Amino acid sequence: MSKKPQSFAKKLLGPLKWIFAVALLTVLIRSGKLSIEDLRIFLSQPLGALSCLLVLASMMMVAFLRWRVLLDGVGITVPYSTTFSLGMLGQFFSSVIPGTVGGDLVKAVYITRRFPGKKMKVVSTIFLDRLMGLAGMIVLGAIGFLLGRPALNSIPSEYSPIISVLGNTIVLAALSLLGGMAAYSLFAKKLPGRMPAWVDRLPAAGLWHSIYDAGLAYRTRPGSLWKALGLSLLMHTCNIGTLFIVAKIIFGAGPWGNLTVPVFAVACVLGLIVMAVPIAPMGLGVGQLAFGTIFAAVGAPSASFGAALVTAFQLVGLTLNLCGAFFFATYRHEIHEAEEAPA
Repeated sequence: MSKKPQSFAKKLLGPLKWIFAVALLTVLIRSGKLSIEDLRIFLSQPLGALSCLLVLASMMMVAFLRWRVLLDGVGITVPYSTTFSLGMLGQFFSSVIPGTVGGDLVKAVYITRRFPGKKMKVVSTIFLDRLMGLAGMIVLGAIGFLLGRPALNSIPSEYSPIISVLGNTIVLAALSLLGGMAAYSLFAKKLPGRMPAWVDRLPAAGLWHSIYDAGLAYRTRPGSLWKALGLSLLMHTCNIGTLFIVAKIIFGAGPWGNLTVPVFAVACVLGLIVMAVPIAPMGLGVGQLAFGTIFAAVGAPSASFGAALVTAFQLVGLTLNLCGAFFFATYRHEIHEAEEAPA
């Protein structure tokens, strides 16, 4: 009896996300903060759009390699072709039918079926894959902020104090992250098998336990985490490169207003972090609002600048994600098993 409400809720979540995204996009278009004309200009340049497609495809290939590195770090060796096809399937689910069955769950089911008894290690790789994606954004954002601090400080904006606080927070987070990874590399083998009991009294105790348990899986091969972080930096550089090409196609050669390259990179990282929150498929609507607000704050030349960038970016990403449909039939057994999993 309990499975029916869960199944219904999972099926309802996807359409609700799309409704929210469409409603938010409609509001932005009517307010003039998202221009259809900007998108038309992008689509009228097929060679430029193709270059964006190639750069973003390279980013995805690096992302799938990162997961393979993490799997190898816990003693699970699979061909890159497998992580590629599973990764594409995950992209398809995340953008086209979110809320029904997660791409991560399908990946976990597939690898667990091939490596019985290693379920927790498989889950740890998927969890750390997401975490390393965020870590890469934080480190790259910190680098961009430090390089672009003089330019950011010179921007006459009411948001300058907020930008400064956010930038310094990102730098502190990056330093803490790198310091923590360095300490882990040195002392990983000495870590106890579980966290102290007092951690259970902390907010989000489950999250801290998940992070710790995932870290334990790499005690003998901490280098895998550094490789994953390096690949994350390369991934997000590709993302920013794609957005830079989009800006050049729509708005011509830079600089655009007060946007130097480091400032542009920082704004992109902040926007991508917000867009990663799983509120809407591919961050539709949420991404436009975040990018529009952030780029306006750092001196973009028009109110629709940031929204135009992310809209073209999402269109290219959606085109690539739809290619994941070709792998749908290949993993139908894993998809069925994932659909039957408890919510």
